[in-house]
Amino acid sequence: MNPRERVLTTLHGGKADRVPKEIQFSPQAATGPLKEFNLKSDGLSPEEYYACEMRRIEIAPTRLKNDYRVYHPDLPDGSRISEWGVAFAPSSEYGFWHYMPPMKDFTSVRQVEEYPFPDVAADYRYEEMAVRARKIREAGFAACGFINAHNYVAAWQLRGQENFMIDMVANPTMAAAIIDRTTEMSCEMVRQLVKAGADILFYGEDIASQNGLIMSPTTWKEWLKDRLKRVIDTAHGENPDAIFVYHSDGDVTEIIPELVEVGIDVLNPLQPECMDLGKIKDNFGKQIAFWGGVSVQKTIPFGSPRDVELEVKERIEILGKDGGYLISPSHFIEQEVSLRNVEAFIDAVDKYGSYV
Repeated sequence: MNPRERVLTTLHGGKADRVPKEIQFSPQAATGPLKEFNLKSDGLSPEEYYACEMRRIEIAPTRLKNDYRVYHPDLPDGSRISEWGVAFAPSSEYGFWHYMPPMKDFTSVRQVEEYPFPDVAADYRYEEMAVRARKIREAGFAACGFINAHNYVAAWQLRGQENFMIDMVANPTMAAAIIDRTTEMSCEMVRQLVKAGADILFYGEDIASQNGLIMSPTTWKEWLKDRLKRVIDTAHGENPDAIFVYHSDGDVTEIIPELVEVGIDVLNPLQPECMDLGKIKDNFGKQIAFWGGVSVQKTIPFGSPRDVELEVKERIEILGKDGGYLISPSHFIEQEVSLRNVEAFIDAVDKYGSYV
């Protein structure tokens, strides 16, 4: 099998010649493991150097010149504003940047309707991506499209998470106006990504902590389930073979049956600190595939290379049984990680990942 065949077979739930792998570094890792990596990789990306089976494709920058400063009159020094109008104040860690929502003071649906949303559906933003996707596939790799804003995530970032969750209960008209628009835009993005040649769609929607969902299952079903299904149906309607990867940190065990029902193909990242991975494989391994599973809270940053090796071996034995498993750390590699542990992960996948 070539790399593309391996990863597509796996993420469709099948058994390839071996377990495929994926690894990503956070921006802050540039001061630690990524700095060491760059000294030896001769300009190759981690996915190239470590022979991962996928290559990323992403939407091109917007050409719009929307001025969102009117929504942020008092920005801290060093802040930046995204194309959605969300402002970010940098912190010492990428994952802890402070979000400043442009719609935090909105009082009417009309304000939402008049808001200058980005042009995520514009054809020009996918032309270069289509060329890159074709070259990736011709080289024998799978093209994975990352969606940079999503139904719920985009909605709470625009409104503020606390405000949006209050809206779902106390001001549902406002909540619906925002999330219906972000859902429509998510559908356009996945349609364009699949049309451009993405084999895989990586869709992130963090809805859980390590103690369970951050909202009740009833609220999730009322507000997010059907909207998520619209996005998935759009992707599969454009190409039935497109693989839809659903990402949520935390413990989403409670709604995995619902995620299967709406049509996800793959569940990511499977945090081992808070999920029973063996039970999940037993209960859902014939319906969906899995991606992730290796601890970035304990083993990867703080374990020994031998600890990493043993965890990789265990994950492959449990989640990789009969296929349907792409192994990776359960999130980015951070600056605390040693390059020795990164390479222990790669070596262990090579050692234990063969089905032949």
